[in-house]
Amino acid sequence: SKNWITAIGQRDAATELRDYFARQVAGTGTDRALRSHLPELMPGLGGAGFHGVIRLAYAVEARSPSQIAAGLAYLAQVANPLRPLAKVEATSNSPEEILEASSRSGEWRDAPQAELIDDEMRIVASKPAFGALVSQLVIDDFTQRHLESCALHIYASTNNFTALHGVTGMNALSNLRPLFDDTLLLDQYAFQALAAAYLSVGAPSFWSVDRYDEFIGASSSDASAIGAAGAQTDDAHEAKIVYTALQEYQSTANPLYLAVASRATGIAGDESRC
Repeated sequence: SKNWITAIGQRDAATELRDYFARQVAGTGTDRALRSHLPELMPGLGGAGFHGVIRLAYAVEARSPSQIAAGLAYLAQVANPLRPLAKVEATSNSPEEILEASSRSGEWRDAPQAELIDDEMRIVASKPAFGALVSQLVIDDFTQRHLESCALHIYASTNNFTALHGVTGMNALSNLRPLFDDTLLLDQYAFQALAAAYLSVGAPSFWSVDRYDEFIGASSSDASAIGAAGAQTDDAHEAKIVYTALQEYQSTANPLYLAVASRATGIAGDESRC
C-alpha cells in the first residue's frame, strides 16, 4: 500500500505508521522493508535534527526487527522534505568550500531562533538563495567522506549542539548507505540537510588547519578512557558523539574525532604532550 506515503512528515500519524511498519517488517523481513521504503524517505533525512536517521541506524546496527520497524516509523513521521533539489550547474566537489564561502558572504549571519533544530533548518531552507547554494556540490565517489569530514570540522570549530547532530547524522547515513541504491541522490539530500543545519546556526567560520592541529595537541588521545567516560555519562548526546567519534576514528584514523570526543567528555589532554 502506498497510503503510508501520505503520512510522511505527519507526527500525529505515529500509531498508524508504527502498525504499518511492524506489518511490513514481519511480512517481508527487515532488508526488504528498509530498501523499499528508504527511497521515499530520503528527501526528509534531516528531519528532527537528524534524529530519525540516527535512531534507524542504531536499530539496523542492533539487527532488531522491532527496533527497525519503530525506527522506520519514526523516520517517516519526521521526514518532512526541506525543499526540492534545485537544478543548477554544480561547481565544486568540496562541501566545506561551499559552506566557507557562505560564511564569508555574511548573508547567513542572522541565525533563526526557534524551539527546535528542525524548525531552524526549515527557516534557512526556505530562503531563496538556499537551493542554489546546495546545488553547487558536484557529487562524486568521495562525497560521503567529504560530508563526514565537513560535519566534523563544523563541530570542532563551534562546539555547537546543532553541529553535533551533523556529525552523528552523517555517520548514521554512512552506516545506512548500503541500503540505498541511488547514493548520488542520497549524497545530495545529505548535503542539503547538513547545509541547512550549518546555516541555521549563522554560518560560523571554520578553524584554520593550525587551529585544528592545536586543538588535537591539547586533547586526550586515549580512546579507551574517552570511551569509558562516554559509557558512564547520563547525557544522551554526549554518549552519542563519543560513540560516533570512536567509530569514525576506527575507520578514518583522524585524530580530530578523538579531540571532539575528549572535549565532549571533559577529559583533559595528555600530560605527556605539555
